Amino acid sequence: AGVRHFTLAGDPPVATGQTFYSVTSNTQNGASSDGHQPKALATDNRGFVYIGSSKGSTSGHNARIIIQDSTLSLLNGAQTIIPLSDIDFPGTTGERVGGLAVRNDGGVLYLYVSREHPTSAYVERYVIGGTDIATATLTLDPGFNGSGRFNLKSVFADAADLRGLEVDSDGTIYVTSSDADSVFRISSDLSTVTRQAVNNAYDVALFDGRAFVTSYDAATSAIFELLDDSSLDVLSSFDAFSLFPRNNVAGTGYSGIEIDSAGRIYVVDQFYYCSSSTCGSSGTWGDRVLVSSPLDL
Repeated sequence: AGVRHFTLAGDPPVATGQTFYSVTSNTQNGASSDGHQPKALATDNRGFVYIGSSKGSTSGHNARIIIQDSTLSLLNGAQTIIPLSDIDFPGTTGERVGGLAVRNDGGVLYLYVSREHPTSAYVERYVIGGTDIATATLTLDPGFNGSGRFNLKSVFADAADLRGLEVDSDGTIYVTSSDADSVFRISSDLSTVTRQAVNNAYDVALFDGRAFVTSYDAATSAIFELLDDSSLDVLSSFDAFSLFPRNNVAGTGYSGIEIDSAGRIYVVDQFYYCSSSTCGSSGTWGDRVLVSSPLDL
């Protein structure tokens, strides 16, 4: 389990120069690696990379945020690893990291975190401190709901297992819940929460007045295009099955999504099956990142 860095060049982009950073082998600050997997990524305007490292059911320590440089080259002592407190469920079943987003508000950097647990639904906001990666800190922001935490269950009782997270420049929060089959829009002052149904909603990305949400749903996986205002009206949905077919296997589908400044979509096609006619032998399972041409809105 780890994070990979690629250099992209060309149009359409080609990925080269892979660097691999292993989360499972990291032991900084006495944090053993048992059961940890990276489940979320975010970057800031300095090129710092924030990795949400989620513990497994057998881990005896908390979920944590790993702060690395843009090339994932830092080793123990130069990077920073910050454990996150369990909220309602201390111990090995505590809330994991589902999603991360960074927002720069007038020079103050905030890290937003969605917490993943089957019976809780917290969004947190941390102030990012420090002058470099080695001195980086995360402090719960009391200006965010008085405690740094907002419980989405206080508005929608079925919200749980929060996953993908994105924050607009004005502080509006978008977060997905696969358990509730929904994407939620939370106003920056936390006073208004609206939702839109998306089956097995997994991740969300923002671009040009739209929210793009992945549905992790085997052969009916799709990307849903929504207005990013309070209505969250669905405008369209689409997939890439004509070019990249996938099998109807439960527990597979479209997961992570990002959109670059040119409007190209990067979507993770997780656990797809490559048939024996294409991959030889008896076929193989794998993951892939699909890249679209620029959006034309």
